[in-house]
Amino acid sequence: MISYYDFQNTVRDVVPILDYVNQNNPKLVSKLGAGAEAKAKTHEWTEGILGGKKVEGTAASGVITVDSAAGLGVGMILQPQASADAFKIASIAGKAVTVAKVAEDMGDAPSGNTTYKVYGAPTVTGSTTGEEVFWQGNIRTNYTQIFRKDASITGTAISTNTYDNANNMNTQILHAMELLQNDLNFAIWHGRKSLGANGVASTMGGIYEFCTGIKVDADGAALSVELINELVKKIVKAGGKPNTIVIARDLAPALSELYKNQVIIGEDSNVRGMYVNKIKDAFGNILEVIYDDEVPVNDLWVLDITKIKLSPMQGRSFVDKDSTAAGFDGLSRTIIGESTVEIYNPNECFGRITNI
Repeated sequence: MISYYDFQNTVRDVVPILDYVNQNNPKLVSKLGAGAEAKAKTHEWTEGILGGKKVEGTAASGVITVDSAAGLGVGMILQPQASADAFKIASIAGKAVTVAKVAEDMGDAPSGNTTYKVYGAPTVTGSTTGEEVFWQGNIRTNYTQIFRKDASITGTAISTNTYDNANNMNTQILHAMELLQNDLNFAIWHGRKSLGANGVASTMGGIYEFCTGIKVDADGAALSVELINELVKKIVKAGGKPNTIVIARDLAPALSELYKNQVIIGEDSNVRGMYVNKIKDAFGNILEVIYDDEVPVNDLWVLDITKIKLSPMQGRSFVDKDSTAAGFDGLSRTIIGESTVEIYNPNECFGRITNI
């Protein structure tokens, strides 16, 4: 029998209990890797550049007016994103980039507003210098958020020998951790950045705040393979490498129905029915499917799961400790910890279908 003394003056690491909850109740939070520990309430991280160098510009009469000519140099090659033609930079004056076609069999001067892929200048033999390459990774920030649950059990319940020890304090802790997982998963999806002060809690930002760049509007149409492939195409084009689909459980039958003719049956299969947990898209990516009810039923997300990480505040990982009030006939424990999430390249590696 558990005694009062077993829990007094004891602080326990409950991260393994959260791992157990994640394993038995999979959601997006269950799949996240660990980020760097937060050193302050404002947590910073640096993200890399994806998909090579690109520049936006409007062309007319052999001159491309770009948003910024930083990183461009005479001799570099510009290729319109939707064309096989290529143009060599002849001169740069401010934001005006004068170009000439690379070869006679290529198209004439570019026109209109488009995105150009940027390639280095060809190098001559015996060169003594190369193209100077420097990039400053984008710095993103999020705030840490405190998550807390309290569990209590009366002295009578502790002493009652019930079937399977349903009133055991450890059972109460497990249930509290299930509720904490819900809170943490909600914040990862729907949290909004806010640095609290003067008694106001700080909150972390989540996916719906960070990841607003890539969308496909279904405009009320049913979920389809074409919509999924269109979204994947946009992410790949932006430099992302999608590996995960996240949808509400209510959409599980619809997703399974889409791929019912592509189900792979093994020799040892002995279960009938359809439940898709991995799909292959039109570009060869294997996408694991996570069913998570924090995603609205009219949304579907495609993302790179390695680009979102859970970062605990240093020295503030989840623990439970005694919080029994003086005179209370029973035991109370508090589960508490402080965390945030790091989201890398949110406008290249995350996208959603809306209005399904």
